[in-house]
Amino acid sequence: MQNTKITPEAVSLDPEHRRSFVKEHFQKHGIWNDAEWDSLLKKTEEKLCQLLATTKYVKVSQAYFKFESEKLAWGKHVRACGLDANEHRWPWTVTPDPLHWKDGISAKYVDWRLPRGLPLIELKESKTAAAATTQSTSSNA
Repeated sequence: MQNTKITPEAVSLDPEHRRSFVKEHFQKHGIWNDAEWDSLLKKTEEKLCQLLATTKYVKVSQAYFKFESEKLAWGKHVRACGLDANEHRWPWTVTPDPLHWKDGISAKYVDWRLPRGLPLIELKESKTAAAATTQSTSSNA
């Protein structure tokens, strides 16, 4: 049986395999520490929540949240270790869909929004209200 190396694309949506790939990559360069990575990941999760709060997303998929948190952590780790950013680019090109909730929504993002009083449901203008507004403005013209 051949020893086949898993490529980044093959594991892009599997967080456990992606974490193993990230760990292996940085271990090869002698710059891996589980506790430091976990701490960095926690900080990037906070940053991602802040960034998401400035967008239209009131909830995102768990897969997207984990992927983007790890992507931010990767970039920060590369810079903190003084590695060449081009040589150590985030290796995945496929990003999970933030609205594909097959594996659930991100509890961390929901838990971050709650104490800040941010809505947990999308507030959409109804089609009826939009149509009424359009009709009202065109009849006043």
